[in-house]
Amino acid sequence: MHSVTGLRETALSAIAALSMLLAGLSLVGLTGIVATAIGMRLAGSNLPSADDLASILLAGTFTLGFAAAVASGDHIRVLFFVRRLPAWPRWLLATMTEVLSVVAVGLLTVGLWRVWHTAFVAGTMSLGTLAIPRAVPIGVVAVGVTLLEIALVLHALGRIATPPRAGHPESVSPPPGGDRAGSDGS
Repeated sequence: MHSVTGLRETALSAIAALSMLLAGLSLVGLTGIVATAIGMRLAGSNLPSADDLASILLAGTFTLGFAAAVASGDHIRVLFFVRRLPAWPRWLLATMTEVLSVVAVGLLTVGLWRVWHTAFVAGTMSLGTLAIPRAVPIGVVAVGVTLLEIALVLHALGRIATPPRAGHPESVSPPPGGDRAGSDGS
């Protein structure tokens, strides 16, 4: 079991690192596009489709970074009532919530890749000055949501593997790798 936990932790760390790298590259690209557009406007020119490119990179910055947030335990959760529950119901509620998140984001992931495939096969292009294949922005978001799904699955597996310990009725271990919300099982 220890080797499975180690493998899960390694995979979650790798997904987080990839997520941060891609989000960082997207942010650098966004900064470059905006700075170039501003410089060109000051010089009396313009960067064709700067707004289209910037919107793709902005979407990429957020969606590509979601998996890193999950891996570090920074995803959004409401804990006010959950913290007041006994250990087992708290763990069960947190586990059910994570499984539902995996299912919902999994459906979103499949849907996004279907939309990407349709756009790719159809060869549709954006209507801006610079014709950008529609598959590009959809693909950026789909990659980010796919990384999010992988991180959610790995996080949920850690939650499932760490139920409240016998003999410690009020203790719930956070998933391996830490859960920044503390050891309240939520």
